[in-house]
Amino acid sequence: MDIYCKHCGEPWDAYELHEMYDANDNKLPYTKAAKQFAALGCGAFTILDKPKKCTNGMVDPEAALRAKVYQELSEHPDDWLD
Repeated sequence: MDIYCKHCGEPWDAYELHEMYDANDNKLPYTKAAKQFAALGCGAFTILDKPKKCTNGMVDPEAALRAKVYQELSEHPDDWLD
């Protein structure tokens, strides 16, 4: 199931939150990964540098808007599935 970046609308597999690492290559707890994705969008998955807010071009404006609403209403990624 997909969750979407609220900045660009790109889909991401929700399971990837279980496999997110920080800049020191330490695995993030699921709740922290979810908060980071909600704040930064797909920029949270930056591998070679410090995670930063998504600056990608818009992929799907409708998906981005839905993601923003879902992420504001709930901090639980299961509620963000679309």
